[in-house]
Amino acid sequence: MNNTNRPRQSRILTVVLGLCLLFAWPASLVAEEFSSERGFFIDLPEGYQLLAEGGANQFVFIGPDQTARLEIKIFDPGRYASFSAFAEAIKAQLDSRMQYQSYDYAGRGARLANFTRGSGAAGVSGHLFLFNQTAAESPFFLVIMSYTVASRFDADDDFLRSALDGFSADGTHRGQPGPISAAALASLPPGGLQPQRIRFGEAVIDLAWDPRLAAVAQDLVEREFRVLLPYAEVPELLESAMRRFYRLVYRQTARGLDELGLHLSAAWESGAWKGEAWTGVEAPVDQASPAAGAAATRQPPAGQPTTVPAGAGSVSQASGQPRYGIPAASRAYVAALLAWTQSFVYERDPAGSDVVNPLTAAFEQRGDCDSRALVLAILLRQESVDAGVMISLVHSHALAMFDVPGLGARFPYVERQWLVGETTAAVTPGQIAQSQSDIADWFGITFDY
Repeated sequence: MNNTNRPRQSRILTVVLGLCLLFAWPASLVAEEFSSERGFFIDLPEGYQLLAEGGANQFVFIGPDQTARLEIKIFDPGRYASFSAFAEAIKAQLDSRMQYQSYDYAGRGARLANFTRGSGAAGVSGHLFLFNQTAAESPFFLVIMSYTVASRFDADDDFLRSALDGFSADGTHRGQPGPISAAALASLPPGGLQPQRIRFGEAVIDLAWDPRLAAVAQDLVEREFRVLLPYAEVPELLESAMRRFYRLVYRQTARGLDELGLHLSAAWESGAWKGEAWTGVEAPVDQASPAAGAAATRQPPAGQPTTVPAGAGSVSQASGQPRYGIPAASRAYVAALLAWTQSFVYERDPAGSDVVNPLTAAFEQRGDCDSRALVLAILLRQESVDAGVMISLVHSHALAMFDVPGLGARFPYVERQWLVGETTAAVTPGQIAQSQSDIADWFGITFDY
């Protein structure tokens, strides 16, 4: 998106869609993740500004080019016979030609469509999302329009889609795909599962995965990379924009690694990852966590095999059963997962985003440093071990970072000292090349989903 002001076009947008502009916020305001007292969230591209709000029922944001807009509006469901009737009323008012995709979002009804309103200089085009919020104490119908002047739709479309994909229905769903990505997933026909064998140390894990989910995730990666590119010309926004890039990739893929995470943790806890049969005793407890020692002698949960021959068969753990032991021996599990990601095939794509989505990276064991660090962050956070990503523009490199005890190089970020993890060389947690050890060359990214 360019940075040219277009005040005339902005006035046209206001007239066409009837925006209620109560007051203007300072132009220097930088977008973070906004939350509403209605319970929903919106994580917008950097440079989007909150232009106006109408209490808790309407919000208007303007994009970095001062032309693209995102409008959120709340409607009383009691005014309509049903959510479908509401959707038809919006269609009649906005664009009678648009075609809805109906799907479930966050377990509730949703509609998605492209729309065009008006023509010529007064025309606007964009994406419309309708949501039936039935889970709130006060149910409501929600409308989000992410749009721009029609002549700029193609140029701005990545930003428009990205802005809409920053929406989360509530706190529970903040770590899950946004409306655009959820619609793409919902459109996939049944089936698509393929068997996959993953070696984790000496353990062999057999499971099924759907490569189509990874293809949708890679589409998001590439789109968000295109969104990120213009920020290279705006240094004061670049780090924040990169953080958002990784947040959206994390949201898109984290839940897709849940089953794999259970298998990996079971293989580690049973000792299968290092070729041992189950003995009833887990890996050594971190000396820095003496209070956690009681976890080290727990018996495996129902569904956990008592013996696992080295290098044979699959490791399973009953879904919903309590997991145990990893927070008590967090550094040992970090070391095991780090060694696993270090064994991935190194792969880069300088012509594209250069980031392999975490689903492909984990299931096919390939990818660059960014991909591996994200995989580690997702899998460790499943086990209540906090982890994140470190990025260096100076070194064109990414590291993982872990909030675990023990000796080694550490990176100060958000009032904690994070142990670093190099995913592309066979080193232990806390080891980093001397040439890359200046902490001023790095910034951190954490995920609070």
